[in-house]
Amino acid sequence: MSSNFALRSHGEPYFTLVQNNLHGMGATSDIFNNHDVVGGYITLEVHALPVQLADPDEYHKVWSLHEYPVLSGFTWVGTEFLWIAVTPSGRLAAGAVNGAVAQTAPGTMAPNGGLRTYLAIYVGATGLLVLKELLPKEGGFQPSSTLASATGAPLTPAVIPGRHARMTLFNGYGSLTRMPCSIRRAEHYSGFGVIWPFAEGRGRRVVSDPYPQSSAPYPGVERDFRLDAGVTTMVLGSVFAPPPYPTAAGIDLETYYRWELRTEYERDDPSTPTYIRAHQ
Repeated sequence: MSSNFALRSHGEPYFTLVQNNLHGMGATSDIFNNHDVVGGYITLEVHALPVQLADPDEYHKVWSLHEYPVLSGFTWVGTEFLWIAVTPSGRLAAGAVNGAVAQTAPGTMAPNGGLRTYLAIYVGATGLLVLKELLPKEGGFQPSSTLASATGAPLTPAVIPGRHARMTLFNGYGSLTRMPCSIRRAEHYSGFGVIWPFAEGRGRRVVSDPYPQSSAPYPGVERDFRLDAGVTTMVLGSVFAPPPYPTAAGIDLETYYRWELRTEYERDDPSTPTYIRAHQ
């Protein structure tokens, strides 16, 4: 069942959805389960381009799979496996663990252009990263349009022993993102597959559905996101020292986001019926 709800970020510093349960995301097992293909989907609408911190082509991430940052000395370190981002110049971009970055030309992302679904796929055996848009189609398969691609050295993603990976939405590793946007749906697949349909319509929690074609190695694990831990976690986990934005005391999360009903309509012009005279 499709959801007509979306969660809208107001673009405040450090706002994010943070994965709540890290069971099966590393430490004693590798979340990739010997798979070298990592993919991520996001159904997104940008309401304004990101607030620039230092560079018009800096990456404000909205989908990210990365190791949970660990403090080493005075620096937070960890591996980022795959991400999708928007730049202040209006590029859509994706990056992978081997350093490859695929991105569109400036001006590609137009504010308030409607919800659109983007896909990033990384293949470790070849080092290929592809950024696509899924095109809407009534019923069945959705065709895709390739927006950009890049190739780097072949590298199979793996979590460092003893570490955990985590998913974040609306923000990413480094906590840089400041962009008003709405997310209706997100997906991730590698060693397992998960869908977040954003069907709740209220509250501070987004719960996942199982991926239909997945042979998930960690059945029964609820891969939910919580908003109430998001701001603090991202500030503490920033790879920047000091963090990119000032921190606010007494944070009221209700000012950071809102749930919205986003029913998508298509114009249906009146038709002119054809009449046939019936003889008595």
